[in-house]
Amino acid sequence: MYRKEFLKEMGTSLFQTMKNVYEPFIHDDLQKVEEVMDQTLGIKWVPLMSSDDSSSKLEMKFINGSPIMVIRDGANIHVLSGICHECSNIITVTTLYSTGKCFNCEKEYNFKTKQGDLSLKTIPVKKKDHVIYIGFDKEKKLGGFSA
Repeated sequence: MYRKEFLKEMGTSLFQTMKNVYEPFIHDDLQKVEEVMDQTLGIKWVPLMSSDDSSSKLEMKFINGSPIMVIRDGANIHVLSGICHECSNIITVTTLYSTGKCFNCEKEYNFKTKQGDLSLKTIPVKKKDHVIYIGFDKEKKLGGFSA
């Protein structure tokens, strides 16, 4: 082995060793930062469902009395508030046509084509230990509206 190859291998090994030693500490620090950010923003994580749950692609659920829409797009899961952002009424979901409609202000959204005039509020989602959690305001507000 030439000196140049030896020094290159030593550098790679040293970097890998340092990475293996400090990785648990960095992971713990990142979890602490995440917890502090959640407390600062006032987000409380509530379990929604198991990540292995393969129900329909679009469904309406009620969490703590607040309606939410769960949309599955392959492996991705999107969660939206089930309350109309314009008039604060519950959105009616039609799973057959993959649409949501507010009957008060007559606005509609198609989840297949991703088109429509109904404005929807996104709810934060995270996956941990095969469970999907949604984040809502600690003041019992889900999706920006009182529960």
